[in-house]
Amino acid sequence: ANKVYYLFIYRLFIYLSFTVIIAVLGYLSIFIIWPYAQISPLTFPVQVMGKMGNVDYFNSYGLFEGNWINSWEIPWHYIPKWFLITYPLYTIIGFLLSIIVFVNYFKNKKFESLVFYFFLFFAFCFPIIYVIITKTNVYDDGRHLLFTYPAIVAVAAIAWDKAIELLKSNIYKIIVSALLICFISEPVMWMFKNHPQEAFYFNPLIGGIDGAF
Repeated sequence: ANKVYYLFIYRLFIYLSFTVIIAVLGYLSIFIIWPYAQISPLTFPVQVMGKMGNVDYFNSYGLFEGNWINSWEIPWHYIPKWFLITYPLYTIIGFLLSIIVFVNYFKNKKFESLVFYFFLFFAFCFPIIYVIITKTNVYDDGRHLLFTYPAIVAVAAIAWDKAIELLKSNIYKIIVSALLICFISEPVMWMFKNHPQEAFYFNPLIGGIDGAF
């Protein structure tokens, strides 16, 4: 039992070490290319986050749920809904499948994997929750938070892989893999067909562009 415990602590230390290294490198990269950050290197992240909710010098109107609304009057579900109708289906379904991954990791006491998964979820969810709570002035769909997308793609990819791995029948694995390929192919085919207007993609949940507008 002690050996398993110490192995867990060691792996957790490795994960946290890589996390700290990545965070420091990311911080330094911003610090080098952003002059404002060089004025107050230690406090600028907090200052920037505080100012996000107080951008009162810009007003914009956007089309949302059939109505033109001001960027200061957007409902709390503005960003979540934009992501729900613009993310490809394989990402959304993968996000839902991640619940299975959480349960599996917890059931098998793979706590180091849970920690890694938690960091991915945090990277995706925290900025969105922060924007909702602070009522930050956002506009033109969810483009201000597109930097969170790689994290949710990683979560979805792990979830799909783990879900397929947990299937006992090879037939089921082939069927689910085929479905995944179809889900991935749908936005790719749409982009080829509608080039150079790839940014106007809406997933089948909303009925494509016709359903969105």
